[in-house]
Amino acid sequence: MNVFDLLKLAYASTLLGSCFYVGRHGGRPEQLGIGIVAIGSLLTLAAAPFGAGWHASKLSLLALDLLILAAFVLIALRSGRFWPLWVTGFHLAAVATHVAMLVAPRQVLQAYAIAQGFWAYPMIGAIVFATARRRRLRASPRLHPTRF
Repeated sequence: MNVFDLLKLAYASTLLGSCFYVGRHGGRPEQLGIGIVAIGSLLTLAAAPFGAGWHASKLSLLALDLLILAAFVLIALRSGRFWPLWVTGFHLAAVATHVAMLVAPRQVLQAYAIAQGFWAYPMIGAIVFATARRRRLRASPRLHPTRF
């Protein structure tokens, strides 16, 4: 097993565990958010499988990431929660790497390859953190349970 296989396994495990946790304990916005990340991850694999052209900018990946960004912007606009702003910002950074790759492909090739996988982790972390916070606040006897 090489390093890339370990990275794929680590990401899949993180995403799967997060989906179960958020699915069980999260509110509707958190469940939508983790669902978008999961579906986006699967569609990314379909659009550009590992080892097949990760070194070149893919317009299909840019289009997919723009759709994901739009979905998170909608959640941020409709939700009263703070985490969608963070997740939207994290994903905007991922989209910016696509744009940088299109503008100057030779200068940012390595950064592009690293950044494409990096930003998913803070996105998942923000959604899991928000779910844990929501769960803790709902368990507090001082707060009204329908507020979260």
